[in-house]
Amino acid sequence: MILRNQEKSRQRKKRMRLLVCEPPPHMRAGGGKYGNILAKESQKKGGINPRTTAHGWARFMRMLMSPEFNAQLVVIPAPSPPLYDTTFPRDTYFVGPDGKIHLSKMAADYRRSDPFYIGSHLEKLGLEVVNDLNHTMDGRSCFHVLPNETAIIYCASERADPRAAEDLRRIFGIEVLVVELVPKFFFHGDVAGMTLLGRDPAVFWCRESLARPRDWDLIQDACRDDKSKFVEASYEDALRYAMNTRVMNGYKVIAPPGMSTKYVRDVNSLGYEVCMIDLGPLHTECGGFVACATNDFPDSYYEQRVPLDLRGEFAIPRFEQNIRNYPKREMVVAQI
Repeated sequence: MILRNQEKSRQRKKRMRLLVCEPPPHMRAGGGKYGNILAKESQKKGGINPRTTAHGWARFMRMLMSPEFNAQLVVIPAPSPPLYDTTFPRDTYFVGPDGKIHLSKMAADYRRSDPFYIGSHLEKLGLEVVNDLNHTMDGRSCFHVLPNETAIIYCASERADPRAAEDLRRIFGIEVLVVELVPKFFFHGDVAGMTLLGRDPAVFWCRESLARPRDWDLIQDACRDDKSKFVEASYEDALRYAMNTRVMNGYKVIAPPGMSTKYVRDVNSLGYEVCMIDLGPLHTECGGFVACATNDFPDSYYEQRVPLDLRGEFAIPRFEQNIRNYPKREMVVAQI
């Protein structure tokens, strides 16, 4: 089972190791061709409040480290201008079955340096970082590994070339099924669907996210072959980033505030517990939640390779002290 250490134990084990990246003082909501709906609305209003955004991020990270969720965080320092979207590191790389860090080939011009910024920090920690994708895709945000590892669901979109499925087949060595997402809101696979593993294996998916009706049957059939339950998620919940989740401690599903009764009932019926937490403007104005704001970090490197100053228990308090120097408003420069 090639993903056992990466996908299965990641959700079942008592303690997760996650990579996060500090929001910078120049954090802003990008619009333009590749911006999502929430970011474009924020852009029209003149940007976001970097200080409020930073406080919301820090509170959220403290919650992840609390005894309830018990995460260990590797904290990458905030980048210098013009980079600002590295706060969503899930887009920048994915961990292969051999532990290598595979850098993204990003669609948006203003984000093409993001993977190399995150990758340079991972290289300093001794991880093997490779730039081996032949086609455009935004990293781990663009695909789901089914709970029992029988296939990968790759989500082609404005930010993900359908041909990148060939890269995933080469790297993971398992079947890769390609579905196509509708444009605008559904820019990544982790806003269209989610997988749950730790209790009953399940896949949740929003039907309205799919551009081709036949892809709905494709996902259903794949889940049946995987022996995972398939659950339809509502469009309204998906718009609130209900699919952009993390499973902590094997059963706690971190979700945004305002989830529907159906969503909570469906998740809880499988043996999980929905925990709604507020991420602040990164969610409501920039367009992302806990999946976007974190990425996987190989367990074997944490204890021996991560210095104390990059670990969450030391890095987050230091970051909070610097927030007082953050501006209250950052005007947005339109992106192409």
